[in-house]
Amino acid sequence: GHDFEIDALLNNVTTAVVFEMKAAWIREDKVLTDESVFLEHVREKYGQSSNSEERPKGVAQLARIIQAIIRGEWKDSPGDVRAIRTIYPVLAVHDERIAAPGFGNVLDEDFRSLLGPVPRGMTVHPLIVMTIADLENLASSVERFGLEEFLAAYSRKYPDRMRSVRNFMGSSEFVDKIAPPRKLIDAFEMLMAVVRDELFPKGTEG
Repeated sequence: GHDFEIDALLNNVTTAVVFEMKAAWIREDKVLTDESVFLEHVREKYGQSSNSEERPKGVAQLARIIQAIIRGEWKDSPGDVRAIRTIYPVLAVHDERIAAPGFGNVLDEDFRSLLGPVPRGMTVHPLIVMTIADLENLASSVERFGLEEFLAAYSRKYPDRMRSVRNFMGSSEFVDKIAPPRKLIDAFEMLMAVVRDELFPKGTEG
């Protein structure tokens, strides 16, 4: 009965990945403050602040979307969500500090409190925080493994979310399967073409 926005939903019939993407940045002057002040600032940017004038963001939006799925309240969803039984909530961020080890644990606690009870037969995995760069690397590697496969392995290895996605990516069985983003490859090839033309101008013999 309430309108809400969703950034992305990957629906694999019984399993879904719900994405919320945030371009917010943590202020430098808040990093060096008291822990309670800092965490409140994080919630203003990525969750539900105690300040009633701040609208819910990030994990609060994820909780609201997933509530609608698991309780059968999303009646006009683009595609059938009624068969979904397993959900991976993903918060994709530009600020790499938020994806540092430990933040996922803190934000997951807020996410769980906002989500409330999960119906029997449904599984909502702990919150996954990843950077846009992490997401681009995963997107460029889909021919080598599936996103669901990667998220399931990460959840098994670090259910407490005390290690970042990037840490897992670099030390897991997926390390040799990760491909750099296509745009990075294109930029490198363009740079190499410029260097080649400078060193070996057209018409130069040898």
